Amino acid sequence: MAAEDWSENVYIVHMPDDPAFSDEMESLIRQSGEDPRHAVLDLAAVTFLNSSNLSQLIRLRQALGPTTCRLVLAAVRPEVWSAFKVAGLDKLFSVSESVPLALAGLQAAAQHAFADRRNGQIR
Repeated sequence: MAAEDWSENVYIVHMPDDPAFSDEMESLIRQSGEDPRHAVLDLAAVTFLNSSNLSQLIRLRQALGPTTCRLVLAAVRPEVWSAFKVAGLDKLFSVSESVPLALAGLQAAAQHAFADRRNGQIR
């Protein structure tokens, strides 16, 4: 799998175009069950998503659901984003313009959660 251990809490996965996309997703779904972490999927190289690919993304999101881990899609091409919109999934996923912005968003969320815990608030 092309997963990069960015930190002990975050994977960055540089997703290939299909047919390798499907194999990478299955591997990531298995890995998220064994070692749940935040996942940033770099979709810059992906030019097309079929219904099976969308289903795999939903399964990954569901696998992370019981945890506090987030899934962020980064660098999504307009033609790929249109598949999300057509399927009505555009509001289901967190999206970022780039991998660095996705990582910054995860870091900011972690800092807010830490501050809330310090102040006795639960998020």
